[in-house]
Amino acid sequence: MMSPSEIESLTRLFAPHEALLAGLLARWDGAMADGDGSHDRSHLMRVWNLVCRIAATVPGTDMEVLAVATLLHDCVAVEKNSPQRAMASRLSADVARGLLRQAGWHEDRTEAVAHAIEAHSFSANIEPRSKEAAILRDADRLDALGALGIARVLSPAGWDCRSTMRTTRSRNAARSTTGASRSTISRPSCSSCRQACSPPPAARSAASVPN
Repeated sequence: MMSPSEIESLTRLFAPHEALLAGLLARWDGAMADGDGSHDRSHLMRVWNLVCRIAATVPGTDMEVLAVATLLHDCVAVEKNSPQRAMASRLSADVARGLLRQAGWHEDRTEAVAHAIEAHSFSANIEPRSKEAAILRDADRLDALGALGIARVLSPAGWDCRSTMRTTRSRNAARSTTGASRSTISRPSCSSCRQACSPPPAARSAASVPN
């Protein structure tokens, strides 16, 4: 469960909908992803900024629906290599449904939020049926483009690299204690990118581009 200070800090990004979102998060017993560099609060901030810019060109957009959908669109984290990966947006939509029903939202608007969350994901392969769903999908995909997009792709792979390195080092340490030659200890390789755990120069420069 998020603390009041965490809720205030996060919902401040979504002005002028802070009170609405703070009320929803206060009902939730989960926590927003912050250790995952591809779905952290900076991603939420960028997506919300893009949502606002796109919505400004689309008359009649329900900004409350979009604020809630943006906040919760990645609230359930599923590992990239999990067989349940394609279900991540549906699971996040279920969280949103529960919170909005507790808050007394009308079912039509609750489903509008849930659909926008479900349809934003490329993996889910769900076609947007509303302007709000199309806006959130486009904003999320725009954030995946360019230098920041490359950095976001590398971020979950980086966690896999670190895990692989820890495992490899442990095995090498075990070999050395049983008399294995130290010459057999080589630089660990990442099973995800099939290369040594150091991003290529292009990736390093992309990841260093300021937001």
